[in-house]
Amino acid sequence: MTAYSASEDGVDDFARLGPKGASTRRRLMDSARALLEHGSAVALTSSAVAHRAGLSPATFYKYFTDVGSIIHALCHEVTLDSRTIIDAIQPRGDMRDARIVAERFVDAYDEYWLRHRSILSIRNMEADRGNAAFRYMRRTFIEELMNALLASALIVRRVPLDGPTQRLAGRIAVVVAAVDRLAAVNGLYDPESNYPATPRDLLRKAQIDILSAVLDPAIVYEQLRQEMAEAGY
Repeated sequence: MTAYSASEDGVDDFARLGPKGASTRRRLMDSARALLEHGSAVALTSSAVAHRAGLSPATFYKYFTDVGSIIHALCHEVTLDSRTIIDAIQPRGDMRDARIVAERFVDAYDEYWLRHRSILSIRNMEADRGNAAFRYMRRTFIEELMNALLASALIVRRVPLDGPTQRLAGRIAVVVAAVDRLAAVNGLYDPESNYPATPRDLLRKAQIDILSAVLDPAIVYEQLRQEMAEAGY
């Protein structure tokens, strides 16, 4: 059996594995993920992964060329799970409201990061370091989310879009970057501490407010009129 390897575009090729091989590979990946939940990727070794999985080090190399390839496989798998975010904002009966779209996106993104924090942190770190395979994964991940939000925006917005969508896409990109960063730090800090200085529930509301305003600018004017009316203007 040849060792697992990833193609240049970041796509895993393991269709050749039979049920037994797929099960063994799964055990190795689950073992690596468990170790990464409590330790550093730098300290991860093939021996440790194999030992935790109850397998021999030699078995590890039947499925992965090195530790880097099993980390890549985990990151690729987690990136595919981002479909849960896109599914959360797919058009349906109540999705004509930009606030509902924004709320579901922010919450789904947060839940996604909570499920996969250890792996996503590694993916983003490697992408920032210039690793081409990881940059490809993160880029396609972000592009899919932005395209899904753009499609939703064109459905829910009440202010007609005049001209190309690039400006709207740019605004969505900025908000997605902010949501991604806030999701990455959510849950990392002692809830008794004063960091971040802004309570999590207020950060969540702010993200929803800003994203909903980008998706449907009419919301901005409605809120402004309400605030002016409350102030007696």
